[in-house]
Amino acid sequence: MPQVINETSLGGNIGAGLGSGLSQGLQALVQNLITNKQQQQQMQQRQQGLQALFPHLNSQQAQSLGGLDASTLNQLLKQQHQEQAGQRQMQNTASGLQALGISPQDASQLQGLPESLQSVVLKNYLGSAGNTGLDQVLSAIRGEPVAQQGTPLSEASGNAPLENIPQVQPMKSLQEVLKNPRITPDQRLKIEKMIQQREQFEKKESTRERAEAIRERREAFKDTKAERKEILDRVKAAREQLHDLGRMEELDKSGKLNSPGYLEFLSNIGMDISNLKSPESQEFQKIAANFLRDAKTYFGGRVSNYEIEQFLQTIPNLSQSPQGRARVIANLKRLSNIALSYNEALKDVMNSNKGIPPLDLIEQVDARMEKKLDKISEKFREDLAKPTPPGQDPWVTAALAGSGKLIGNFGAPLLGAGAGWLAGGPVGAGIGALGVGGKDILKDLLRK
Repeated sequence: MPQVINETSLGGNIGAGLGSGLSQGLQALVQNLITNKQQQQQMQQRQQGLQALFPHLNSQQAQSLGGLDASTLNQLLKQQHQEQAGQRQMQNTASGLQALGISPQDASQLQGLPESLQSVVLKNYLGSAGNTGLDQVLSAIRGEPVAQQGTPLSEASGNAPLENIPQVQPMKSLQEVLKNPRITPDQRLKIEKMIQQREQFEKKESTRERAEAIRERREAFKDTKAERKEILDRVKAAREQLHDLGRMEELDKSGKLNSPGYLEFLSNIGMDISNLKSPESQEFQKIAANFLRDAKTYFGGRVSNYEIEQFLQTIPNLSQSPQGRARVIANLKRLSNIALSYNEALKDVMNSNKGIPPLDLIEQVDARMEKKLDKISEKFREDLAKPTPPGQDPWVTAALAGSGKLIGNFGAPLLGAGAGWLAGGPVGAGIGALGVGGKDILKDLLRK
């Protein structure tokens, strides 16, 4: 039986070869891309790791180091780690030396010495400092300048080459000295006890000073009691006087005060018949009786006795004209305000001395009042030098005054008949100068 053999064509073989070659090339290309990508990622991670370990490296330096092989890179990392460990150890050593009271400059110099020489220098330094620690604390407690602590390293090191090591700076405060660990526990207990004793002493001293201040304040008020009472009494009287003067001004302006001539007539007949005066006149005279004050009490030696007598003669009264009374009232107000000014000066002096009256209280008050008193005294003299305006027409006043005198000299028997005598015709008969119609004329004059 014949056998059939299948033969592959040339075209088929070529196609199969090309397909297989393309497939392998694509696989190699893809694999190469994946490998490159992984290497880039590894390189980037290595750079980031290097920058994290060595912050001082920039991106270019980290990239250069990242390109090294693993063995070289590990060797560099190990060397860098050792250097960092050494730096940390030196920092710890410096911190420990500074905690012992050694300055940063000396600690930096000391840590650079060999370990055997470090122990010798440190032992000598701490040995000498232990003897001075308590003295320095005591000096700080007493407020004295604190000496340098310990022996300078240049002396403690003997022949060691430390000529350029700076001296230890002195502690400046008690708190800084107490932080010094070279003070023994027994010394620290003594120091704390001394501090408590000092605080107790200061507290007692402060209490004693406060008690002394209170005692001095009481003594000051006691020593100046009379002077202050005198001023305060004047102030009280002055306020009452100003009130009375205000009332007198109201009465004067009411137009209901009796005329000077009428009052002169009543005075000359030798009788004080109050019911013949208006109520306003009676109140005015009653208030005026309260003003017989000694002006020299306020002015001292600035006003003469003659001027005082003149002033006493010008106390507000109904014999003066309204203008004259107004001037006298103004002067009295001026005197009252002097007393109030003294009180203000007293307050100023005490306020300037923390509320305590000084020993020279009156002297200081007078010094503050001197210029003011001079001005008021000058105004006082000017007012006294002015002529007092007449109360009413001089002829009317003289006629009424003469009538009163005639009645006072010759009318005693008639006056004994009773007060009603003044209301009848005998008044006209007793005043011959006024004629038969004297009664009516007299009434008219008395109303003026």
